[in-house]
Amino acid sequence: MHTRLFVLFLMFSTAGFGQIIVGGEDPVEQTDKKEEKGRDSLKRPPASQNQASTSIYFITNYSLNNRTLSENGELFGDTLGTRADEFGSKSWSFAVGLQNKLSENFFWDGGIGWYRNGEQYLFEKTDTMFAYQNIYNYVVMPIRINAAFGKTLRWSIGAGLMPQMFAGYRQEQQWKTTTSSAGDETIKTRIGYNSFVISMLYNASLSIDMSTGWSLLISPEARFQLNTSYGKYSPYIHKNRSYGLSFGLLKHL
Repeated sequence: MHTRLFVLFLMFSTAGFGQIIVGGEDPVEQTDKKEEKGRDSLKRPPASQNQASTSIYFITNYSLNNRTLSENGELFGDTLGTRADEFGSKSWSFAVGLQNKLSENFFWDGGIGWYRNGEQYLFEKTDTMFAYQNIYNYVVMPIRINAAFGKTLRWSIGAGLMPQMFAGYRQEQQWKTTTSSAGDETIKTRIGYNSFVISMLYNASLSIDMSTGWSLLISPEARFQLNTSYGKYSPYIHKNRSYGLSFGLLKHL
């Protein structure tokens, strides 16, 4: 009898001990796996521009703008008058977008932005003055093909198209009369303008790797509008010309 009780006791003790050991191994294995993953992520360096196949860019653009202005044919056209004396203006624009490698030395980029252009006029004499600034606002979606060379310092040249959706026109007026009275006025409208225009893009750029997964981007750019800013029945054909400098950041994914 005592022998049987001893054998039963031994069997239950062994089973209980086995459960404790098996149950205690799982958390240890999970902890080890987490620690290994943590060590791997710490070892992984940030992507450089030479390694990354995809990058996101954030840029601002400063441009000098001018335009070509001509009569809109015999049926709707009118003489330029004082508009022939308009001169260029300056503007700031903004964009975000994506770059993606096509091969070792070629990539495309596309994005969306808020771009401005315009022109201005000034008539001034000793006791009188009249001035205005025309501003055209667009939502733009540039797309380009670029050829690139280099690693830490990466040079590229590119060309493409920039579709532009008209977002609004604003004219700021200022004047002074012979009676020394002065005033100003803002005129806003969306009527009489082409809802969609397109421009050719040409750019050269330099991106400088900062070894943190980011690069600094500097890019001279030229834009030439291909169709008129004004509506079909406008007396003038208006096409913008912009020469500027884009600068911003690239995030390598």
